[in-house]
Amino acid sequence: MLASTGMQKKKTELMEALSVSIALHVREPDRLLPLCCNMDSMLQLTVRNRKQTVAHHVAQLPGGLCCLEALIEKFGPDCLTCVNEYQNTPVHLAAMHQDESWLELIHRTLGPDCFKQPGQLKRTAAHWAAMNEASSSSLRFLVEKLGPACLLDRDSDGATPAHLAAQNQDLDSFRLVVDSLGVSAFDLLDADGNSVADYMEQNVQHGSRLLKFVAELGGRPNGEEKDQEQKIQEQEIQEQEQKTQEQEQKTQEQEQKTQEQEQNEQPQESQNKRQSVENCLLTRLTLDSNFSSWQFVRDDDGCKQQIGSGGFGKVYKALTDKNQTVAVKIIKLAGAMTSKKLNKAVEKECAEIAVLRKLEHPNILKFLKYERTKQGKLCIFTELISGNSLSGLMQQQQKPFAEKAVRDFSQQICTALNFLHTRKPTILHRDIKGSNIMLTHKGRIKLIDFGLVKEITNTITDSTPHLCGTVFFMACELFTDTGKLMYSPKTDVWAFGCTVYELLTGKFPNGEFPWHMIGHRVRQHDMPQLPAKTSDSLRDFYQRCIEKEPSRRADTEELLSHEFMRKP
Repeated sequence: MLASTGMQKKKTELMEALSVSIALHVREPDRLLPLCCNMDSMLQLTVRNRKQTVAHHVAQLPGGLCCLEALIEKFGPDCLTCVNEYQNTPVHLAAMHQDESWLELIHRTLGPDCFKQPGQLKRTAAHWAAMNEASSSSLRFLVEKLGPACLLDRDSDGATPAHLAAQNQDLDSFRLVVDSLGVSAFDLLDADGNSVADYMEQNVQHGSRLLKFVAELGGRPNGEEKDQEQKIQEQEIQEQEQKTQEQEQKTQEQEQKTQEQEQNEQPQESQNKRQSVENCLLTRLTLDSNFSSWQFVRDDDGCKQQIGSGGFGKVYKALTDKNQTVAVKIIKLAGAMTSKKLNKAVEKECAEIAVLRKLEHPNILKFLKYERTKQGKLCIFTELISGNSLSGLMQQQQKPFAEKAVRDFSQQICTALNFLHTRKPTILHRDIKGSNIMLTHKGRIKLIDFGLVKEITNTITDSTPHLCGTVFFMACELFTDTGKLMYSPKTDVWAFGCTVYELLTGKFPNGEFPWHMIGHRVRQHDMPQLPAKTSDSLRDFYQRCIEKEPSRRADTEELLSHEFMRKP
């Protein structure tokens, strides 16, 4: 009898944990609230690869303030002071992800001292609030309650909240810093000697406005050092120009000798030499990844020419010292340069870029190199594509593509995927969708934005994976209770099938449903059908891509030989 009661209790606890996990995973506060009120103990759950207490998860949950209030009432103030594996408390996470109303609740519950407790990288709540890209009200609240001195606390990198606000937030936030600290804020240096202005340069969205604001105030942080640095750069440029002139002189002398030799050689030998020179020129026309320096290409107003953006960074046009224009994707590492987990994620992604560099295929974006800067940025350099994404073209045309165009695109996309999947070892794209497929001005398809930097983004600042855009293209086997994503060639094929649907309808598959319901939708229901006018061969092609059982789903070899692909 006692054993039966114990088993029943354990079963009840497991069901409770499962219900809470699901509510957290789909991010539904209304669904979570009654569960928080009825919990018997503070559960520690793994949701989206993060093992921590329910209070930690709730502190990152949009609209979850009522759930946090319920937890405090149920378990008392101590639920706000426990730490996760990153040494962060729910207080730290609320400061980074929520607005001032959350901090007001915490302040009423614990008082001001909880905001001074250091967490990951020895960062206080003010540090995390300075990294809150959703709202600057949390930082303003902390300055009001703790005083301007909270902006001067140092983390393990020597960075202050003033540095991190310059790196992550907008002009209004930094006005708060200047109002609190005065122009002396410009003189703050981190452990590596980086000033607040250096951190502003990492602020991709607001950096130019912030730097203009500094200039208007007459701020010149570390002016002598900056002047000295400029002198050194000018000296290096002069030395480089001198070397270039000497090299040009040597080249002219060599060309003169070559001309004299050609006059004395037989016609065939002269023709061979000319062919050699032409081959050399053709070689120089290919992209050279061995550049040592580069700069942003700017428009007439002096602003960086941005050519794309996404959840993981922004893409700009750049000019290398090889006099070639390339694309550079800038990913902010949020100053967490000493995080072992972040370093591991960055190393993994850089290893993938090293593999992608070796790929040569007309339908795959050419990767050139990567750089990790001291200022906490990862720069990924690729060829510069002249054209538009397929999703962008549909938006411009305000209509989807005709079946003939979809066939042409599919032939090229599938050829590129087959090339990737047949490499040793296999290479996966992991993020096939219309916005990641470019159509050049010459009518050539290019696969871009391989599923890179996502692990980095998921690691930075203890955040959770962001799936809102890509989730509509995810195969049913990727939706697991563990939250672990096991990609395979067959998940690329599923995403390709979803892309076919997108190109024919101009909509995401299941796009009428909220993104957090898609996992349940694709597992329990059939995928949406193609428009009525679609040919039978394309319908069958689409169905072969979206078979729910991966072992029955087509691979790229089968798709390339499908009747739909063979039609003229």
